[in-house]
Amino acid sequence: GESSATVNYDEFLKAAELGSLQQINKILFHPDLNVNYVSDKYGKTALFRACYKGHLNVVERLLRHTV
Repeated sequence: GESSATVNYDEFLKAAELGSLQQINKILFHPDLNVNYVSDKYGKTALFRACYKGHLNVVERLLRHTV
């Protein structure tokens, strides 16, 4: 299944930046996901990116996931 694949963090961070809640929801199901992942290139979490871009629906979803 899809869960055996590694997490595509580029996709995860991009989805947060674009406010793609549907994509975020899909990726959050991955059992190995580190929701606080930081890429070397930018040093910003998905949550930070979503906040910065004003995607409140994504922000709320990510916060619910971390609780």
